[in-house]
Amino acid sequence: LARLALTRGAIVSSLARLALTRGAIVSSLARLALTRGAIASSLARLALTRGAIASSLARLAMTGGAIASRQAVADAPRTDRRRDCFKAGGRWRSSH
Repeated sequence: LARLALTRGAIVSSLARLALTRGAIVSSLARLALTRGAIASSLARLALTRGAIASSLARLAMTGGAIASRQAVADAPRTDRRRDCFKAGGRWRSSH
């Protein structure tokens, strides 16, 4: 009977250890789920950041286009009315 009581005690102890192990596994899985959530959240943030960078680059390209357009206008040969005019009496008069 004493041996039987010891065996029962060992079984109870083993079950208690098993319950603790299961708890640790559940806890680890919960932590893993949280970690996965954090990774997903970080990836979402990264995607947003990439989107913002792409948007900024697009805006920069548009700005570059506007600058190029302005430069093209500035470089275009323009008719300087003053070149075709002569000054007489403080006013510019057309030469033709």
